[in-house]
Amino acid sequence: MAITNAGRLKLFANGWKNNLTGIRLLNSSGSEVTALKTCSFNFNTTTKKLELTASVTFDIASGDNVGYVSVGRYTPPAGQYPATIDEYDRKALSQIYDFATDGTLTINSLSFTLTSSYLTDLGREYLFTTGLQSKITFAKCCNVSNAVLDTQSTSFTATSTSFDVDAPIVFDIEAGKKPQYVHLGFNDGTDKFVYKRTHTEYNYPTAGTFTINGWSIKI
Repeated sequence: MAITNAGRLKLFANGWKNNLTGIRLLNSSGSEVTALKTCSFNFNTTTKKLELTASVTFDIASGDNVGYVSVGRYTPPAGQYPATIDEYDRKALSQIYDFATDGTLTINSLSFTLTSSYLTDLGREYLFTTGLQSKITFAKCCNVSNAVLDTQSTSFTATSTSFDVDAPIVFDIEAGKKPQYVHLGFNDGTDKFVYKRTHTEYNYPTAGTFTINGWSIKI
């Protein structure tokens, strides 16, 4: 993923599923080759990827080359010109395609995923479909066995560079407990976990507090 700042902000705040609506081709220098076309994506819960729902074919003029595919949110709707795109991501093709004569190039498949070990499968799905900003309302401090030691309310805000906790998280830890993990999530009748952070195991011979002063998630 060659994600842009606009794409990063939209991904954390609102997800991409309903916001990746435009696709275009760029040449090897990054200049637009084709008119913007509409597209749509769905999240595949099996592959854990956001995938293009249908192939898109572009007309390419002789003398042009194609090196990248660019996706994002278009405005105004395609068919009204000039159509512009707020680019979220740019992918290099497997090779640069040179067109000596007029022709077509079809994008049959295009997908996005994140391999972060800290994201849960549910977290990855929400990140791509709705964003995580509305899906993190609590932080749970746990021991090595994932037994919950304390729960605190929390929230995060998306920016163009990262996803940042709004305020320090202060956990109350009982004597004899050993915090090691912090899980982020929300409750919709049951606890749903979207992100997990690992710490060195701390030993509390007496009761005390475990504080996370800053937390910035980046992709």
